Amino acid sequence: MASKPEEILETAKWLLSDAEQSEAFTRVIINRSYYSMYHKVLGTLDNEPVKYGDVGVHGTLIEYLKSPDAKRDESIEFRELRKLSYMLEQEKFNRVKADYHMDKEIDWEQAKQTLAAAERCFNRCDEMLKAS
Repeated sequence: MASKPEEILETAKWLLSDAEQSEAFTRVIINRSYYSMYHKVLGTLDNEPVKYGDVGVHGTLIEYLKSPDAKRDESIEFRELRKLSYMLEQEKFNRVKADYHMDKEIDWEQAKQTLAAAERCFNRCDEMLKAS
């Protein structure tokens, strides 16, 4: 059975509420929160993002959301797409730090902030879908 972004977000919420406040769990919460956002935004679009140069799928989505291609090809208002790109970009930065920079400390507060950002992103996507 395929997973849904909402299930990934629920996993992050569960970890935040039930897990011990360790740095390992903090990193996992940030990771799951970001990935839930990524997949929620991707599922909100009318079209698959255009590939941009040497950036990966995450960078491609972020760049697409603020590109003329998205403005032309998506039914969601371009200003709203740009807002999503900024949200994703910030949380991608946090996710990369959590996943790859083990020498840098990350505190529990950051996990809570990233999860809150994911919830705001979900709400915004749902509102956009209703409006389009």
